[in-house]
Amino acid sequence: MHPVTTIVTGLALLSSVIAMGSPDKAPTPGPTPTPGLTPPSINVYVTLTDGISQTITVENGVCKDVKPIEATNYGMNGGIWCRFYSSPACAGTFTERRGSSWFDSAIRIESIKCEHLVL
Repeated sequence: MHPVTTIVTGLALLSSVIAMGSPDKAPTPGPTPTPGLTPPSINVYVTLTDGISQTITVENGVCKDVKPIEATNYGMNGGIWCRFYSSPACAGTFTERRGSSWFDSAIRIESIKCEHLVL
């Protein structure tokens, strides 16, 4: 099966890409989805300005993947881990771990591509 790939053009996701918080502050948690609704899930592949790609999950415009993503296989050096916070602006927040410490990096998102999951 080949999932259908689309380019995100929605203003909600576009604004989440543009809206970037201060890199020295932890992102604010995003809104809680309405109970009882099962919004469609999509994988969002983000390409950072350094050319590294990461994957986050978005449901109803809210980023859901708050677990660390191992980025070694994406070409990052030193076994750096990446995570995106559950926040409307999470696509603009990139956090890396060096040893036991987390560092917020003001890395601009260059592009986003969404892929609908087949559930």
